[in-house]
Amino acid sequence: MKKVLPDFFITKLDTVGFQRHSHTSPTVIPKYGFAFLTAGKILVRAGGEQFLIKSGEFMLMPPDTPFEIEYFDNSIGFDGGFAAYILKDASYGILHAGQPRQQSFLPKDVDFVNELFSRIHAASQSEPQNMAVILSCLDLVFSLLRVEGGTAASLLAGQFLNAVFDRNRMPGSVSSYARELHVRPEKLTKAVKRYTERTAVDWIEIARLNYAKQLLRNSDMPIIEVAAAVGIDDQSYFARFFRKKEGISPSKFRLNNKTKKS
Repeated sequence: MKKVLPDFFITKLDTVGFQRHSHTSPTVIPKYGFAFLTAGKILVRAGGEQFLIKSGEFMLMPPDTPFEIEYFDNSIGFDGGFAAYILKDASYGILHAGQPRQQSFLPKDVDFVNELFSRIHAASQSEPQNMAVILSCLDLVFSLLRVEGGTAASLLAGQFLNAVFDRNRMPGSVSSYARELHVRPEKLTKAVKRYTERTAVDWIEIARLNYAKQLLRNSDMPIIEVAAAVGIDDQSYFARFFRKKEGISPSKFRLNNKTKKS
């Protein structure tokens, strides 16, 4: 019988020495997978590429990504997985890359991130899990991540994704993001498509939809104000856009969500 994974799980890593793993087939989980190290190394093969995770680094794999752990080398840190829908905010760019991402925290933040993961691990051991602590700490972890390394195209695409999914601003147009990043719209579009396998317009629409759902779920703003907040001035166009993406109207989505919460 196939094991059903919980919506959130985390394991504390503390391996001694060099441990190589042998596999009969790659592992696939229907959740985001993650790893964070404060010491040592882990070599992971994911999505057809190899990733060497070192101290102060974080790796995130999209759901259903085949992966294999090649080896642990005195690895200290944490690994685990989570379902996207449990997050307080699913708008962070790293969550929408469409492929495994490896990033470093700033050196000054590593000890703080380790403390956050320690709190997450402790909260996961309570019965039931203290999801309020887990989600708040995860939100902080994602807010501290920065786009570093990689090719010029991946950097540009990462900067675009971080801007599009910035919670403190309204989603804009491809041209507005291109001006902000000091590149031609054509160059931005090409980099985003190459790196994420989605178009820049696709990501802007995803951001609009995510922000609209967040406002409908967590506020009592009139629909017309929700539309304006996500950059759509025409309420009827917003309703058509939302229905096309979600299959129901904005007001029906809000009603269903309120019913689930009560």
